[in-house]
Amino acid sequence: MDNKKCGYVLRRTFGLPCACVIARKLRNNLPIRLDEVNSHWKKLVFDDREGGEEECDDYLCLAEWKAIQEQLKTVDVPMKAEIRDQLRQIAYLETTSLTERKLVEKKGAKKRGARVDSSTTRSPSIWEHVDARFSDSQA
Repeated sequence: MDNKKCGYVLRRTFGLPCACVIARKLRNNLPIRLDEVNSHWKKLVFDDREGGEEECDDYLCLAEWKAIQEQLKTVDVPMKAEIRDQLRQIAYLETTSLTERKLVEKKGAKKRGARVDSSTTRSPSIWEHVDARFSDSQA
């Protein structure tokens, strides 16, 4: 395989060794190292089992559960509360830490309630009230 014609397209696009690299390793009897493969391909799981078989023990998370229990013995009280809250979020999926939205007052001018007298006529002065009341007595 010619390295100059290859262009390392598989390396750049998929993170996998090209055919020229694999051919060179086969000629030299060398293994393909894990650091030559993108981490994406290391996370893939190809499960050929049928649906009726038993579950794999990895899904029970026993090692992780034991590590959490050991950590609970050594951490302080606030951290224990934080771990407990996170475990509750995992165990009780129907509950959520989100709260109901509060109604927020809208921006802008406030709306008027009842109509207020908005007449442009002025109110009579106190003297005009007095004159209107006692105008007949002096005449």
